[in-house]
Amino acid sequence: MTNTDQRWCNGCGKFKALDQFYLKNRSTGRRDFLCKSCRSTKTREAGSVVTDGVSGWAERNIRAKASKLGLSAEEYRELRDRPCDVCQRPSTEDAPNSPMVAPDDAVVGTWCRKCASAWGFLGKDVATLDRLRALMAKDD
Repeated sequence: MTNTDQRWCNGCGKFKALDQFYLKNRSTGRRDFLCKSCRSTKTREAGSVVTDGVSGWAERNIRAKASKLGLSAEEYRELRDRPCDVCQRPSTEDAPNSPMVAPDDAVVGTWCRKCASAWGFLGKDVATLDRLRALMAKDD
């Protein structure tokens, strides 16, 4: 085996055959810097840390989303667990509600997936929403 047939694993600190590393990019042939064994161990450890019923992956995801909105993880959880401010649909484990963000990046409430989708279908256009409200008011 030549040096080009091997790669250094940053996890275990050994040279290993190239087939022991996952391919990261098919077009360039770039491979992972951890061998398959070290990668699976690292992945298993990262996702297996469970605190209060929340896995390590989920906790990092919550912290990242909260940070993006300028909130603490606890504030984000409180918003997520509230009922939808539009339709009052309760938040569930399978479909948690999301913080509603105004165009100026201020958090203004909580909404469910269906209300967020409806807003997207309206093109996130307030004028369209106002016309829809006016049409709905005529039916009353």
